[in-house]
Amino acid sequence: MELGRLELPTSSMPRPASGAGRNTTSPPQTQLEDYLSFLESRALSHSYITASRQYLARFVNTCEHLSPETAYQFLRESNHLSINSRIRYAGYLKGLLSFLGMTFDIKIKRPHILPEIVNEADIEKLKEAIRNHSSWK
Repeated sequence: MELGRLELPTSSMPRPASGAGRNTTSPPQTQLEDYLSFLESRALSHSYITASRQYLARFVNTCEHLSPETAYQFLRESNHLSINSRIRYAGYLKGLLSFLGMTFDIKIKRPHILPEIVNEADIEKLKEAIRNHSSWK
C-alpha cells in the first residue's frame, strides 16, 4: 500500500512563497504546535489530532531538529509494531514534514493476507448442529 492515501492533501496546505519550508528555524515544539493548530483548523477528528499529538510529541522530544532523516530514524524504532501501526505513524510523520515543506517519501507495503479456509468437515458439523437444533416454539 502506498502511503499517499494517508497523506494530508498538499493542495489545501498553504506553502511559503520561498518554498524553503515553514519557519524551520523555530524550535521543534513550536513547529509541532503550529502543525496541530493547522489540523484543528481543518476540522479533523479530535481522536486523530490527539493520536497525532501523542506520537509526534515523542518524535519532537527525541530530536534537536525536524528532518526526513530524523523521521526515518524515529520510525525505524517502530519496526516491532504491527504493519498498520507503522503505516499510521508514517502518515503522522509525513503530514508534519509536508506541513513544514519537507518531503518524507516512504512506502510501507502491507502484505495481502488471504482469508482462512474453512474445512468441509467443520461446515458439515455446522449444518448438523442447525438440523438438530430444537427451539421452544
